[in-house]
Amino acid sequence: MTTRTKLIALSALAFGLAAPAFAQEATVVPAVSVQSELSRAEVRAEAIRALNAGELTEYAALVGPAAAPSQLSRDDVRQATLKAIDNGTVARIDAEAQILG
Repeated sequence: MTTRTKLIALSALAFGLAAPAFAQEATVVPAVSVQSELSRAEVRAEAIRALNAGELTEYAALVGPAAAPSQLSRDDVRQATLKAIDNGTVARIDAEAQILG
């Protein structure tokens, strides 16, 4: 046997002996049905109160719904974007992103 063949055989043996160590019994966690006693508005008000009182460390809990639909047409947005490119606003934003990135 060459060294390479011995190494492959030893690796296969080691893997075969180690495989049972990774086997686990599957555990099933039963689903828990919970009925909230508070409305969504009450939960949100409590979260805002806790944030203001310094009791929350995560702002992610208060992420609100998506932004309201825009009142601008697609052409209005396109024109505003082209204007921002012309006056250099977009270039400044890109420069900040590269500096912070």
